[in-house]
Amino acid sequence: MVTPDEAVQRAREWLASNGGVPADTTIRVHEFDLGYVLTPHVPPPPGQLIPDAGGTSLVVDRETGELTTWPLLPPQHIAEMYTADRRAAERFPADVLEVLRDAGWYPGRDVTAAVQKWLERTEVERVLPIFPAAMAALAEFGGLKISQRGPSGKKGAGWPSTFYPAQYTPTPSVLSEIGEFSDVIGARVFPIGGNSEGPSHIVMDEHGRVFLRHPADDFHLGDSMDEALIWVTRGGRRPVVFDDGHWEWED
Repeated sequence: MVTPDEAVQRAREWLASNGGVPADTTIRVHEFDLGYVLTPHVPPPPGQLIPDAGGTSLVVDRETGELTTWPLLPPQHIAEMYTADRRAAERFPADVLEVLRDAGWYPGRDVTAAVQKWLERTEVERVLPIFPAAMAALAEFGGLKISQRGPSGKKGAGWPSTFYPAQYTPTPSVLSEIGEFSDVIGARVFPIGGNSEGPSHIVMDEHGRVFLRHPADDFHLGDSMDEALIWVTRGGRRPVVFDDGHWEWED
């Protein structure tokens, strides 16, 4: 467990090796649940305005002692950002989180207004009314184009997925076909995006489960949006959905 004094010492060592900040620089400490926000400060000379030394803030994790750099923002705001970042790391595997961030996702992302405008200008909801689970997924991930690593594990080596709103929207006939999937799984469905292979449609049911409607077959991607995003970013095999509504792995 790192103490405030130890956190300050770590900050001084980092500042000395990365910015030549004097050893006697004042470092302001803001303590929060997960660690310490440390902000170096040098009072400006009389009649002059200069930024805080280093132009950055530091966070030292209370448990691990890991030091990370952050923009020069109010300490409470940095603490909130750090907490959200830690939760994201617990929510997604590291490789998935990297791809999501590259696509523009961040903790607390909310594009509800854009999704509502998309619904208003298209016929999607007239054919397939949206439900809370789908709205929540699109509010957080709508508009993102997420690359897929594919079998090689390299970024962009697989088939990318795009979540609505997007440049394209399923036609009424396609929406009707997607709606027929409701009879297969016994739950209402809504299209949340598409994958370029096929191309195919990514749909969510009212329970939050996610499926891929591919020309070759229908596949279960996960019982939640977070689970489905693992496949969206990694690719690979998924259980096949059969006509009686159950899904299982095929040999």
